[in-house]
Amino acid sequence: MIELTVKGKQAELKFNFKALADANARYSDMNNGVPMGNGAANLFLGLAQDEIESVAKVIDVAVPGKFTMDDLGAAVEELTEGGEKIDEVIAEFKAEMLKSGFFMKAINNQIKRTEEALVKLKGMENEEGAIMSLEKVLNVMKENI
Repeated sequence: MIELTVKGKQAELKFNFKALADANARYSDMNNGVPMGNGAANLFLGLAQDEIESVAKVIDVAVPGKFTMDDLGAAVEELTEGGEKIDEVIAEFKAEMLKSGFFMKAINNQIKRTEEALVKLKGMENEEGAIMSLEKVLNVMKENI
């Protein structure tokens, strides 16, 4: 359990169904204007790639309430002790996400979809760049679960 202060109030990160739905609503990739429902997996991937902004995004979906970027930034500053403990916080967030059946299922689904996309791309010409990018994403996700 991860506790933190957001907007002056103690809160607990909750990786429940609501957090999953919020992550998918706010952070999914878009395909022709349609959300792909992969926001939860995107947040995990962001953490796995040490993207510091992902810490704020996770807080945004895993703590009930509406927050401004100032609120989230202050929470990240405090939680990471001004960035000194960012690596530890990222590791804790990933571990908590993996304990959630909802988030674990979303991550595994994204791995499966990425593997399927790779098979299709490998059958096409001139897709080497896309193949390399997807292989990198797939490796990062698998290494972190």
